Amino acid sequence: MSTISENLRGAAKKALIVALLAGAGMASAQNAAPSLEGVWLAQGDGLLRPVDGKAPPLKPAAARAYQAVRAKYLAGDAKVDPAKRCKPPGEPRLMIDPAVPFEIVTTKPRILFLYQWNRLVRMVEMGAPREVIGPTYFGQNAGSWDGETLVVDVQALHDSAALDKSGLPHGENAHLTQRFKAVGDRQMEVTIHVDDPEVYTRPWDAKILFVRQPEGTRIKEDICLEREGLLGKI
Repeated sequence: MSTISENLRGAAKKALIVALLAGAGMASAQNAAPSLEGVWLAQGDGLLRPVDGKAPPLKPAAARAYQAVRAKYLAGDAKVDPAKRCKPPGEPRLMIDPAVPFEIVTTKPRILFLYQWNRLVRMVEMGAPREVIGPTYFGQNAGSWDGETLVVDVQALHDSAALDKSGLPHGENAHLTQRFKAVGDRQMEVTIHVDDPEVYTRPWDAKILFVRQPEGTRIKEDICLEREGLLGKI
């Protein structure tokens, strides 16, 4: 009887050890998952393009309006581009600008995007979606986690702010879904799904790659009025 009890105690002890090791392994795997925190910089030219390589599927009227301003936007014409007059560039234009680094900071109630451009802050509210209030330049941002991927639902974007630096338009009811996923320790891939039946013939996806900046990189002070030479003029 004593031998049986000892065997049972030994089996229970082994089971406990296995469970503890499994839990430690799971925690280790979670800790090893790439983090989105850090300072990031977009790669590319700051333009939003469909992943299929075709032109954005603009409706005819939107396409004509876009072609009328595209060259002026790219030339930095302040008469057509509100951002050259220091209004917020909007979302996702600011995030995908390869000249503007930003830092991601995660907290329990929200995730913050801290931009160098005029020290603007974009707040992604985690958890239950709130009432949509807008329009605003960054829109209403509701975030959730899909495994290791941050999913951000964006609505109520200010339609005076273009989707990219070429003046790519969107309507009042545009709906963007952004998926942020770390790729190793140095890169982050962001897929942007655009659903805007007022301006586009169909929903479409764009994909932007970001590179994590070296540890210790700080977001510098940036004053748009000084950068654009507008102090004292407006």
